[in-house]
Amino acid sequence: MKHWMLTISCVPLLAGCFQDTASHILGPRDHAITVVRSQTWPWQSTVEASIIVVRMPECQGGGPIQEVPEVADYELYRAPQGYAEPMFMLKVDQRVFAVSTQSCRVQEFHQHPDELGERLGAFKVKDGKFQFVQAGI
Repeated sequence: MKHWMLTISCVPLLAGCFQDTASHILGPRDHAITVVRSQTWPWQSTVEASIIVVRMPECQGGGPIQEVPEVADYELYRAPQGYAEPMFMLKVDQRVFAVSTQSCRVQEFHQHPDELGERLGAFKVKDGKFQFVQAGI
C-alpha cells in the first residue's frame, strides 16, 4: 500500500516532462530527418534534442544537441551548393548544424554560415503537437 501512495505522490512532479518527435520525409519513405526532444524535469526551461538522419539501407546516424530552449523552433534549409556533399542546414535557436543525408552525419558550425540556403520549413509545436511545418504553410 505504501508503494502505491509513493507512486501517486510523484505524478505531479513529472507532469511537465515530455518526449516528442517530428520528421521531415525526403523523397522515399526511408529517407528522413527527425528531431527528438525530451525534457526530464518540469522546471527546466531547456530540452535535450537529437537529430536523426536516415537514408535506408545505406546509412542512419545523427547526433545530440544539448541545452536547447524549450520554445526554440528548428528551421530546416536546403544548403546552397558548394559543400563537399549535398546537405541541409538546421538552425536551432542561434546555432546552426550541417545535416548530411549522404553520410548521415550531423555537425555543428563553429561560426554561423553566411548563407543557409532555401528554407524548407520548421520543426515546431503547432496545434499542441511537435511537427514539421513546411515553409509557406
